[in-house]
Amino acid sequence: MSALLEVRDLQVAFQRRRDAEPVVPVADVSFDIRAGERVGLVGESGSGKSLTALAVMGLIPRIGGHLGPRTSISLGGENLLAKSEREMRWIRGGQIAMIFQDPLSSLNPVLKTGRQVIEALELHRPGLDNREMRAIAVDLLDQVHLPRPERLMDSYPHELSGGMRQRVMIAIALAGDPDLLIADEPTTALDVTIQAEVLDLLHELGEARDLAVLLITHDLSIIAGFTHRVLVMYGGRLVERAPTRDLYADPRHPYTGLLLRSIPPLDRTEERLVAIAGSPPEPAARPDGCGFNPRCPFSMDPACTTEHPPLIPLDGAAGASRATACARVDEITLGSLAPAPVSAAAAAGTAIDDGVLVNLERLSKTFKIKGEGLVGHELITAVDDVSLELRRGEVLGIVGESGSGKSTLARCMLHLIEPSRGTVRFDGRELGALGVRQLRRLRLRMQMIFQDPASSLDPRMRVGRILAEPLRIHGLWGTPGHNEAALQDLIELVQLPPDSLNRFPHEFSGGQRQRIAIARSLTARPSLLVCDEPVSALDVSVRSSILNLLADLRKEFGLTMVFIAHDLSLVRYLCDRIGVMHQGRLVELKSTEDLFADPVHDHTRELLAAQPVPDPATEQERRTHRRSLAGVSR
Repeated sequence: MSALLEVRDLQVAFQRRRDAEPVVPVADVSFDIRAGERVGLVGESGSGKSLTALAVMGLIPRIGGHLGPRTSISLGGENLLAKSEREMRWIRGGQIAMIFQDPLSSLNPVLKTGRQVIEALELHRPGLDNREMRAIAVDLLDQVHLPRPERLMDSYPHELSGGMRQRVMIAIALAGDPDLLIADEPTTALDVTIQAEVLDLLHELGEARDLAVLLITHDLSIIAGFTHRVLVMYGGRLVERAPTRDLYADPRHPYTGLLLRSIPPLDRTEERLVAIAGSPPEPAARPDGCGFNPRCPFSMDPACTTEHPPLIPLDGAAGASRATACARVDEITLGSLAPAPVSAAAAAGTAIDDGVLVNLERLSKTFKIKGEGLVGHELITAVDDVSLELRRGEVLGIVGESGSGKSTLARCMLHLIEPSRGTVRFDGRELGALGVRQLRRLRLRMQMIFQDPASSLDPRMRVGRILAEPLRIHGLWGTPGHNEAALQDLIELVQLPPDSLNRFPHEFSGGQRQRIAIARSLTARPSLLVCDEPVSALDVSVRSSILNLLADLRKEFGLTMVFIAHDLSLVRYLCDRIGVMHQGRLVELKSTEDLFADPVHDHTRELLAAQPVPDPATEQERRTHRRSLAGVSR
């Protein structure tokens, strides 16, 4: 079958200065997508996935870049690079549509949802009158399974949930009846249940419309049951391509194998997670030879360090379905990949004693929000009558969908917000009965790691000052064990470069910034560490290294931890017990093994069923089951 989209020798370059060599973040990428085919493009942040998508859309010049002289991109046999900007504007949305990662920033906040769908119709279906356009817009919202689409036409984006906003983006993308849909990390910020619904929807639409889909992601478990083929990208190049089932059954490139092994398993508890050492190189400082060789456990000089290996078909035939770019593909065994080593102190283990560090009794929190109309208000219950105990040395996982009350419960636990009802006791002391100064002193022993390190670290401060700030606030800076030498030891402990204290947060990767946030929380040697979705925005490879680090720190310092997440595979690895929250209530609380072996509450079962696993057969069975429950015929 002839290809719908053909990309050949794609090269994206940016000229930073006239007297400098151009930076080439994407080099020599070639691939095809057939009509109705679903293809996954996988790789860590910085691998060039989004730039590849923008190049297909003809948007690289708009961000200050240019394509290489040998690059060719054709759609349906037509050369897209020969099209004028006016012609490309018609093609965007009409033949190729794109869904971006964050729907809230992609939708216009001052326009109603219906108006934004109609705008796409006005561009790609001229000649329709207003009544026809509104009817089609309502039908599109209905096709993406939005409830009460007629009413949603008059809603603003901020009035919709994250999953609903993403469905609106899909409806807008479908308005021009495209042949190819590019979805750039469309589920990264969504809960596992909403993520499953969005992927099921894209699968359903692809089948119904014979729509080709290019799904970009960093998580191989997400695309396991969705795609026909997978393209793996690293350092601006394709390093492996294969049919989905073949790639998951037998990955041939070390990078692909490590990405798969970095995903915490859902069916068992690992003693240690496999993590990819180091970070992806910057485009201007890529190594000689294979771009992955500095991080590859199989790297060998000179085979891997002199020339970059091309993407070579594994069976020797041109155009073969499987290909990889590894000079040692016939010599290595990916099954020998081992987890990261554990430190000696961490290997000694941490005992959980019978002493209770934190006790919550009938804790509730309500918020007053503006009601409908010009006057009046409504009360929203975010946390509803939650009671639990947290023992010393224990790691408690709290899971649930967005809006279930997880983060509100964590903030009430630390008394960052005051509960509406109930009590919080920390080490036997009721936090609500303490004065401001007493509570401030006690907070040295209670620290929190937030979800987004970029927004929780002051961009104007160097890392050394960021780490010292809590100690200065509490008058501890300069005392024994609280000086620059101690901060340097802490930097080494969280595995950051030695010169980190003199650098600014923007000079680090996302995973490194999260390590800075962890180090900051440990400067005062707390007893309780609350981690509020600390890895949800990170690549799967970085998640594993952060989880290994937290496990080491827990054992080394005897920390008591609360770990909040919506990914059950993460809490299985790290936590002793798991609590499931739903609509503000703690609906289930069990040991980790018991919860996975025998979930009782329906919502717990729903979360487990929606959690993606890196197994195409399992994921396809799950999707079939979900569709049968929804009454959708195959």
